[in-house]
Amino acid sequence: MVVSLVNKDKLPEVVRISMESSPYFQLVCSNNAYRVVMPGVPAHVRIRFTPGKGKDYSHKLICTTARERIVVPIQAIGAPAILEFPDQLDFSECPVKQSSQKTLLVRNVSKRAARYQLSTQSPFSVVPATGTVGAGDTVQVTVGFHALMTGDYSGSLCCNTATRDPRDQERQESRGMPRESLGKPGLNRAPQCHLKDIDAEIPGI
Repeated sequence: MVVSLVNKDKLPEVVRISMESSPYFQLVCSNNAYRVVMPGVPAHVRIRFTPGKGKDYSHKLICTTARERIVVPIQAIGAPAILEFPDQLDFSECPVKQSSQKTLLVRNVSKRAARYQLSTQSPFSVVPATGTVGAGDTVQVTVGFHALMTGDYSGSLCCNTATRDPRDQERQESRGMPRESLGKPGLNRAPQCHLKDIDAEIPGI
């Protein structure tokens, strides 16, 4: 990666380039080296990045002049976790005013752990609604259905996956999947998050 330094003053500026020792980030030039940055002419600082795992990395580049100290944050964002769902969850015909349940398997097909949050709409439910699934692991969630009237029902199950700091909402990741139509009770996927349609049919009495 390359960081460009631009001198917006009218006189040359001497800048000391430094970086703390790291097994992942190294300066291509000598550490604590001095560079003369001419006015209006960019000076390029090259940084070598050697990741060890598929995760997030952060470091700092420090540029020091006679008047100020500038800290340049460096971040490398790893690939997000990817969760895999069945294409459809079929409840078929269910008795009215009674609860029915189906087990849904969620598999993490990526190389990093993921925190997930599931949500759906009544008369459907899902437990556990939150959890963590390790890389290559599979977890079971239970989707419930409880209708008070006869008829055909459909809903959506949305899964938002977070592979990083949950306090940083802007860094949450989700995987988009093509939407499919259903004629029978089931789960589907839609863009922007793991989204599946749940259908259930209640026979008339």
